[in-house]
Amino acid sequence: KDVDSCTAIPANHELVVEGQAKMIYPKVENTVFYNPVQVQNRDLSVLMISLYAERRAKRKAIKSKKKELRRLGEQDKSLDEQLDAFSKSTDWTDVVKRDAKTSGLTILDALAASGLRSIRYWKEIPGIRQVVINDMDSAAVQQARDNISFNDLSDVLIDNQNDHAASETSYGIRLSCGDATHLMYMSRRPPNLFQHTDTQKLQRDQFDVIDLDPYGSAAPFIDAAIQSVTSGGMLCVTCTDMAALGGSHPETCYGRYGAMPIPSARYLQELALRILLQFMSTTAARYGRTIKPILSVGMAFYVRVFVEVNDDKAGVNNASLNIGTVYQSTQCPSFHTVTHGQFGHNKKNTYQPSRAP
Repeated sequence: KDVDSCTAIPANHELVVEGQAKMIYPKVENTVFYNPVQVQNRDLSVLMISLYAERRAKRKAIKSKKKELRRLGEQDKSLDEQLDAFSKSTDWTDVVKRDAKTSGLTILDALAASGLRSIRYWKEIPGIRQVVINDMDSAAVQQARDNISFNDLSDVLIDNQNDHAASETSYGIRLSCGDATHLMYMSRRPPNLFQHTDTQKLQRDQFDVIDLDPYGSAAPFIDAAIQSVTSGGMLCVTCTDMAALGGSHPETCYGRYGAMPIPSARYLQELALRILLQFMSTTAARYGRTIKPILSVGMAFYVRVFVEVNDDKAGVNNASLNIGTVYQSTQCPSFHTVTHGQFGHNKKNTYQPSRAP
Protein backbone atom coordinates (compact mmCIF):
# COMPACT_ATOMS: atom_id res chain seq x y z
CA LYS A 1 0.00 0.00 0.00
CA ASP A 2 2.86 2.36 0.79
CA VAL A 3 4.34 1.69 -2.63
CA ASP A 4 1.01 2.38 -4.33
CA SER A 5 0.64 5.69 -2.60
CA CYS A 6 4.06 7.09 -3.52
CA THR A 7 4.57 5.70 -7.03
CA ALA A 8 3.32 7.46 -10.13
CA ILE A 9 2.12 4.70 -12.45
CA PRO A 10 2.18 5.59 -16.18
CA ALA A 11 -0.90 5.11 -18.31
CA ASN A 12 -1.56 1.53 -19.48
CA HIS A 13 0.77 0.19 -16.79
CA GLU A 14 0.23 -1.53 -13.47
CA LEU A 15 2.33 -1.81 -10.34
CA VAL A 16 3.41 -5.34 -9.46
CA VAL A 17 4.72 -5.93 -5.95
CA GLU A 18 6.08 -9.36 -5.09
CA GLY A 19 8.16 -10.09 -2.02
CA GLN A 20 10.65 -7.24 -1.65
CA ALA A 21 10.68 -6.46 -5.38
CA LYS A 22 8.41 -4.27 -7.46
CA MET A 23 7.99 -3.37 -11.09
CA ILE A 24 5.78 -1.32 -13.37
CA TYR A 25 4.33 -3.71 -15.91
CA PRO A 26 2.72 -2.64 -19.23
CA LYS A 27 -0.90 -3.68 -19.80
CA VAL A 28 -0.45 -4.50 -23.48
CA GLU A 29 -0.39 -7.72 -25.45
CA ASN A 30 2.85 -9.27 -26.74
CA THR A 31 4.79 -7.68 -23.92
CA VAL A 32 7.56 -9.30 -21.86
CA PHE A 33 6.26 -12.44 -20.17
CA TYR A 34 5.23 -12.27 -16.50
CA ASN A 35 3.16 -14.99 -14.82
CA PRO A 36 1.51 -13.87 -11.55
CA VAL A 37 0.24 -17.42 -10.95
CA GLN A 38 3.78 -18.59 -10.19
CA VAL A 39 4.33 -16.35 -7.17
CA GLN A 40 4.36 -19.47 -5.00
CA ASN A 41 7.04 -20.94 -7.25
CA ARG A 42 9.25 -17.88 -6.74
CA ASP A 43 8.56 -17.78 -2.98
CA LEU A 44 9.64 -21.40 -2.72
CA SER A 45 12.76 -20.73 -4.79
CA VAL A 46 13.85 -17.91 -2.48
CA LEU A 47 13.53 -20.25 0.50
CA MET A 48 15.34 -23.18 -1.14
CA ILE A 49 18.27 -21.12 -2.42
CA SER A 50 18.62 -19.43 0.98
CA LEU A 51 18.85 -22.85 2.65
CA TYR A 52 21.30 -24.03 0.00
CA ALA A 53 23.55 -21.01 0.65
CA GLU A 54 23.77 -22.06 4.31
CA ARG A 55 24.47 -25.71 3.44
CA ARG A 56 27.18 -24.65 1.03
CA ALA A 57 28.85 -22.36 3.56
CA LYS A 58 28.63 -25.07 6.22
CA ARG A 59 30.23 -27.70 3.95
CA LYS A 60 33.12 -25.40 3.08
CA ALA A 61 33.75 -24.32 6.67
CA ILE A 62 33.61 -27.84 8.06
CA LYS A 63 35.97 -29.12 5.36
CA SER A 64 38.45 -26.36 6.24
CA LYS A 65 38.03 -26.98 9.98
CA LYS A 66 38.57 -30.72 9.49
CA LYS A 67 41.89 -30.11 7.71
CA GLU A 68 42.95 -27.79 10.51
CA LEU A 69 42.15 -30.35 13.22
CA ARG A 70 43.91 -33.14 11.35
CA ARG A 71 47.06 -31.02 11.15
CA LEU A 72 46.88 -30.73 14.94
CA GLY A 73 46.79 -34.54 15.18
CA GLU A 74 43.22 -34.98 16.41
CA GLN A 75 41.89 -38.55 16.47
CA ASP A 76 38.76 -39.45 14.49
CA LYS A 77 36.42 -39.66 17.51
CA SER A 78 37.59 -36.39 19.00
CA LEU A 79 37.58 -34.80 15.53
CA ASP A 80 33.93 -35.73 14.94
CA GLU A 81 32.91 -34.33 18.33
CA GLN A 82 34.72 -31.05 17.70
CA LEU A 83 33.25 -30.71 14.21
CA ASP A 84 29.77 -31.34 15.60
CA ALA A 85 30.30 -28.71 18.30
CA PHE A 86 31.68 -26.28 15.70
CA SER A 87 28.65 -26.82 13.47
CA LYS A 88 26.14 -26.29 16.28
CA SER A 89 27.85 -23.19 17.68
CA THR A 90 28.11 -21.36 14.35
CA ASP A 91 25.42 -19.03 13.02
CA TRP A 92 25.56 -20.03 9.37
CA THR A 93 23.27 -17.21 8.25
CA ASP A 94 25.81 -14.70 9.58
CA VAL A 95 28.63 -16.59 7.83
CA VAL A 96 26.74 -16.44 4.53
CA LYS A 97 26.15 -12.69 4.86
CA ARG A 98 29.73 -11.97 5.93
CA ASP A 99 31.34 -13.79 3.00
CA ALA A 100 28.96 -12.63 0.26
CA LYS A 101 31.36 -10.35 -1.60
CA THR A 102 34.26 -12.83 -1.59
CA SER A 103 32.75 -16.31 -1.81
CA GLY A 104 29.01 -15.75 -2.16
CA LEU A 105 26.67 -17.50 -4.59
CA THR A 106 26.67 -16.88 -8.32
CA ILE A 107 23.17 -17.39 -9.69
CA LEU A 108 22.09 -17.62 -13.32
CA ASP A 109 18.48 -16.81 -14.11
CA ALA A 110 18.75 -18.27 -17.60
CA LEU A 111 15.27 -17.37 -18.88
CA ALA A 112 14.66 -14.23 -16.86
CA ALA A 113 12.05 -12.30 -18.90
CA SER A 114 11.24 -9.19 -16.80
CA GLY A 115 13.94 -10.01 -14.25
CA LEU A 116 11.55 -9.87 -11.30
CA ARG A 117 12.68 -13.29 -10.03
CA SER A 118 16.34 -12.23 -10.16
CA ILE A 119 15.65 -9.00 -8.33
CA ARG A 120 13.85 -10.93 -5.61
CA TYR A 121 16.85 -13.24 -5.31
CA TRP A 122 19.23 -10.31 -4.91
CA LYS A 123 17.08 -8.53 -2.33
CA GLU A 124 15.79 -11.51 -0.33
CA ILE A 125 18.56 -14.16 -0.33
CA PRO A 126 21.59 -13.49 1.88
CA GLY A 127 25.07 -14.33 0.63
CA ILE A 128 24.80 -13.65 -3.10
CA ARG A 129 27.90 -12.41 -4.91
CA GLN A 130 26.39 -12.12 -8.38
CA VAL A 131 23.11 -12.66 -10.19
CA VAL A 132 23.14 -12.98 -13.98
CA ILE A 133 19.86 -11.96 -15.65
CA ASN A 134 19.71 -13.51 -19.11
CA ASP A 135 17.11 -13.45 -21.84
CA MET A 136 17.41 -13.63 -25.62
CA ASP A 137 14.74 -10.94 -26.07
CA SER A 138 16.36 -7.49 -26.01
CA ALA A 139 13.06 -5.97 -24.87
CA ALA A 140 13.08 -8.27 -21.84
CA VAL A 141 16.66 -7.31 -20.98
CA GLN A 142 15.73 -3.64 -21.27
CA GLN A 143 12.74 -4.13 -18.98
CA ALA A 144 14.99 -5.96 -16.51
CA ARG A 145 17.35 -2.96 -16.60
CA ASP A 146 14.40 -0.62 -15.94
CA ASN A 147 13.24 -2.83 -13.06
CA ILE A 148 16.72 -2.78 -11.53
CA SER A 149 16.59 1.02 -11.58
CA PHE A 150 13.02 1.03 -10.25
CA ASN A 151 14.17 -1.06 -7.28
CA ASP A 152 17.06 1.35 -6.53
CA LEU A 153 19.69 -1.23 -7.47
CA SER A 154 21.51 0.71 -10.21
CA ASP A 155 24.56 0.99 -7.93
CA VAL A 156 25.09 -2.79 -8.07
CA LEU A 157 24.52 -3.12 -11.83
CA ILE A 158 27.73 -4.47 -13.38
CA ASP A 159 29.08 -2.88 -16.55
CA ASN A 160 29.84 -5.65 -19.07
CA GLN A 161 31.39 -3.37 -21.65
CA ASN A 162 34.81 -2.55 -20.22
CA ASP A 163 36.23 -5.79 -18.80
CA HIS A 164 34.40 -9.07 -19.35
CA ALA A 165 36.74 -11.05 -17.09
CA ALA A 166 36.33 -8.57 -14.23
CA SER A 167 32.56 -8.47 -14.66
CA GLU A 168 32.33 -12.23 -14.06
CA THR A 169 33.87 -11.94 -10.60
CA SER A 170 32.31 -8.62 -9.59
CA TYR A 171 29.76 -8.15 -6.85
CA GLY A 172 26.33 -7.23 -8.18
CA ILE A 173 23.79 -7.89 -10.92
CA ARG A 174 24.89 -8.59 -14.48
CA LEU A 175 22.64 -8.35 -17.55
CA SER A 176 23.05 -10.71 -20.49
CA CYS A 177 21.17 -10.78 -23.78
CA GLY A 178 21.64 -14.08 -25.55
CA ASP A 179 20.68 -17.70 -26.00
CA ALA A 180 20.51 -19.48 -22.65
CA THR A 181 22.06 -22.74 -23.87
CA HIS A 182 24.95 -20.92 -25.52
CA LEU A 183 25.63 -18.95 -22.33
CA MET A 184 25.63 -22.14 -20.26
CA TYR A 185 27.79 -24.13 -22.69
CA MET A 186 30.31 -21.28 -22.55
CA SER A 187 30.26 -21.39 -18.73
CA ARG A 188 31.63 -24.89 -18.08
CA ARG A 189 34.97 -23.96 -16.50
CA PRO A 190 35.32 -25.16 -12.90
CA PRO A 191 35.96 -22.19 -10.59
CA ASN A 192 39.14 -21.62 -8.57
CA LEU A 193 41.49 -23.27 -11.07
CA PHE A 194 45.11 -22.14 -10.73
CA GLN A 195 45.80 -22.56 -14.44
CA HIS A 196 43.55 -22.57 -17.48
CA THR A 197 43.98 -24.55 -20.67
CA ASP A 198 43.60 -22.73 -23.98
CA THR A 199 40.02 -24.01 -24.22
CA GLN A 200 39.21 -22.97 -20.65
CA LYS A 201 40.51 -19.47 -21.34
CA LEU A 202 37.66 -19.06 -23.83
CA GLN A 203 35.06 -20.11 -21.26
CA ARG A 204 33.53 -18.64 -18.12
CA ASP A 205 33.30 -20.08 -14.63
CA GLN A 206 30.42 -22.37 -13.71
CA PHE A 207 27.52 -21.06 -11.64
CA ASP A 208 26.61 -22.12 -8.10
CA VAL A 209 22.87 -22.00 -8.85
CA ILE A 210 21.04 -22.14 -12.18
CA ASP A 211 17.34 -21.43 -12.41
CA LEU A 212 15.40 -22.75 -15.41
CA ASP A 213 11.77 -21.63 -15.61
CA PRO A 214 10.80 -21.83 -19.28
CA TYR A 215 7.42 -21.59 -20.92
CA GLY A 216 6.88 -25.32 -21.48
CA SER A 217 9.55 -27.99 -21.13
CA ALA A 218 13.00 -27.45 -19.64
CA ALA A 219 14.34 -30.51 -21.52
CA PRO A 220 16.26 -28.53 -24.18
CA PHE A 221 18.23 -26.71 -21.47
CA ILE A 222 19.09 -29.59 -19.12
CA ASP A 223 22.26 -30.81 -20.86
CA ALA A 224 23.85 -27.35 -20.79
CA ALA A 225 22.70 -26.67 -17.22
CA ILE A 226 24.13 -29.94 -15.90
CA GLN A 227 27.55 -29.01 -17.28
CA SER A 228 27.58 -25.35 -16.26
CA VAL A 229 26.73 -25.75 -12.57
CA THR A 230 29.55 -26.26 -10.06
CA SER A 231 30.08 -29.60 -8.37
CA GLY A 232 27.89 -29.30 -5.29
CA GLY A 233 25.80 -26.61 -7.01
CA MET A 234 22.03 -26.56 -7.34
CA LEU A 235 19.64 -26.62 -10.29
CA CYS A 236 16.13 -25.20 -9.90
CA VAL A 237 14.00 -26.52 -12.77
CA THR A 238 10.37 -25.94 -13.73
CA CYS A 239 8.45 -27.79 -16.44
CA THR A 240 4.94 -26.65 -17.37
CA ASP A 241 4.34 -29.24 -20.11
CA MET A 242 1.99 -31.37 -17.99
CA ALA A 243 0.08 -32.41 -21.11
CA ALA A 244 3.16 -34.46 -21.99
CA LEU A 245 4.36 -35.40 -18.49
CA GLY A 246 0.82 -36.15 -17.31
CA GLY A 247 0.05 -38.64 -20.05
CA SER A 248 -2.17 -36.78 -22.51
CA HIS A 249 0.63 -36.98 -25.08
CA PRO A 250 2.90 -39.89 -24.05
CA GLU A 251 4.68 -39.87 -27.41
CA THR A 252 5.76 -36.27 -26.79
CA CYS A 253 6.92 -37.16 -23.30
CA TYR A 254 9.02 -40.02 -24.64
CA GLY A 255 10.63 -37.75 -27.21
CA ARG A 256 11.53 -35.13 -24.61
CA TYR A 257 12.39 -37.21 -21.55
CA GLY A 258 12.92 -40.80 -22.77
CA ALA A 259 10.05 -42.13 -20.65
CA MET A 260 6.35 -42.94 -21.07
CA PRO A 261 3.81 -41.64 -18.55
CA ILE A 262 0.82 -43.72 -17.42
CA PRO A 263 -2.32 -41.65 -18.15
CA SER A 264 -4.70 -43.52 -15.82
CA ALA A 265 -2.32 -43.72 -12.85
CA ARG A 266 -3.40 -42.15 -9.58
CA TYR A 267 0.15 -40.91 -8.99
CA LEU A 268 0.21 -38.66 -12.05
CA GLN A 269 2.21 -35.73 -10.63
CA GLU A 270 4.64 -37.93 -8.72
CA LEU A 271 5.36 -39.91 -11.89
CA ALA A 272 5.84 -36.62 -13.76
CA LEU A 273 8.43 -35.59 -11.17
CA ARG A 274 10.19 -38.94 -11.39
CA ILE A 275 10.28 -38.78 -15.19
CA LEU A 276 11.96 -35.37 -15.01
CA LEU A 277 14.40 -36.53 -12.34
CA GLN A 278 15.42 -39.64 -14.29
CA PHE A 279 16.03 -37.49 -17.35
CA MET A 280 18.25 -35.17 -15.33
CA SER A 281 20.02 -38.14 -13.73
CA THR A 282 20.85 -39.88 -17.02
CA THR A 283 21.99 -36.57 -18.53
CA ALA A 284 24.28 -35.93 -15.57
CA ALA A 285 25.68 -39.47 -15.76
CA ARG A 286 27.13 -38.76 -19.21
CA TYR A 287 29.50 -36.28 -17.58
CA GLY A 288 30.41 -38.36 -14.53
CA ARG A 289 27.92 -36.50 -12.35
CA THR A 290 24.99 -37.44 -10.14
CA ILE A 291 21.98 -35.53 -8.88
CA LYS A 292 20.60 -35.38 -5.35
CA PRO A 293 16.94 -34.27 -5.19
CA ILE A 294 16.43 -31.79 -2.35
CA LEU A 295 12.78 -30.95 -2.98
CA SER A 296 10.38 -32.02 -5.74
CA VAL A 297 6.95 -30.40 -6.01
CA GLY A 298 3.96 -30.89 -8.27
CA MET A 299 1.67 -27.85 -8.25
CA ALA A 300 -1.34 -27.20 -10.47
CA PHE A 301 -0.07 -27.11 -14.07
CA TYR A 302 3.67 -27.57 -13.47
CA VAL A 303 6.40 -29.46 -11.63
CA ARG A 304 9.39 -27.89 -9.89
CA VAL A 305 12.53 -29.69 -8.69
CA PHE A 306 15.56 -28.55 -6.72
CA VAL A 307 18.57 -30.86 -7.11
CA GLU A 308 22.23 -30.67 -6.16
CA VAL A 309 24.72 -31.84 -8.80
CA ASN A 310 28.00 -33.51 -7.86
CA ASP A 311 31.03 -34.97 -9.64
CA ASP A 312 30.60 -38.59 -8.57
CA LYS A 313 31.81 -41.33 -10.92
CA ALA A 314 31.18 -44.03 -8.31
CA GLY A 315 27.61 -42.82 -7.98
CA VAL A 316 27.15 -42.96 -11.75
CA ASN A 317 27.90 -46.68 -11.61
CA ASN A 318 24.86 -47.13 -9.37
CA ALA A 319 22.50 -45.12 -11.60
CA SER A 320 20.86 -48.25 -13.05
CA LEU A 321 19.98 -49.35 -9.50
CA ASN A 322 17.96 -46.18 -8.91
CA ILE A 323 16.14 -45.89 -12.25
CA GLY A 324 13.61 -48.41 -13.48
CA THR A 325 10.23 -49.17 -15.04
CA VAL A 326 6.77 -49.05 -13.46
CA TYR A 327 4.39 -51.91 -14.28
CA GLN A 328 0.82 -50.77 -13.63
CA SER A 329 -2.07 -53.21 -13.36
CA THR A 330 -4.93 -52.51 -15.76
CA GLN A 331 -7.44 -54.14 -13.39
CA CYS A 332 -6.62 -52.47 -10.06
CA PRO A 333 -4.41 -49.72 -8.55
CA SER A 334 -1.56 -52.17 -7.87
CA PHE A 335 1.80 -51.47 -9.50
CA HIS A 336 5.32 -52.89 -9.39
CA THR A 337 8.68 -51.27 -10.09
CA VAL A 338 11.77 -52.97 -11.51
CA THR A 339 15.14 -51.23 -11.62
CA HIS A 340 17.05 -51.32 -14.90
CA GLY A 341 20.09 -52.86 -13.27
CA GLN A 342 21.06 -55.06 -10.33
CA PHE A 343 24.18 -56.40 -8.70
CA GLY A 344 25.46 -59.57 -10.33
CA HIS A 345 26.26 -62.88 -8.64
CA ASN A 346 25.68 -61.53 -5.12
CA LYS A 347 28.60 -59.14 -5.55
CA LYS A 348 28.39 -55.39 -5.23
CA ASN A 349 31.14 -54.66 -7.73
CA THR A 350 29.48 -56.16 -10.82
CA TYR A 351 26.25 -55.18 -12.52
CA GLN A 352 23.75 -56.89 -14.79
CA PRO A 353 20.33 -56.12 -16.30
CA SER A 354 17.34 -56.72 -14.04
CA ARG A 355 14.61 -59.23 -14.85
CA ALA A 356 11.00 -58.17 -14.96
CA PRO A 357 8.46 -60.06 -12.81
